[in-house]
Amino acid sequence: MSGERSGGPGALAILIGLVLFGAAEVAVAMARPSGTTGILILLMIGQGTFFAYFSMHLRDETRALRRMVAAPMVISTVYAVVLIAESVWRHKP
Repeated sequence: MSGERSGGPGALAILIGLVLFGAAEVAVAMARPSGTTGILILLMIGQGTFFAYFSMHLRDETRALRRMVAAPMVISTVYAVVLIAESVWRHKP
């Protein structure tokens, strides 16, 4: 490695972004607006995408590789939504 930087954000910038996502999640959870679950799921997707895009350097990769990485993220998100919906359905009075 020659030690050259790729011009992307450094580790501190990525950490700050993840902390901001976490703070937004805590704020939404504490405020409990209508649709809290949906908002938290969107923040989860955003945080995962942000992390993958910058820390895995996906912005420098081909479109095909980005799609291959996105496929498991979409599948796991759908699975999480199904589990949340099932949990809500089971705990209805």
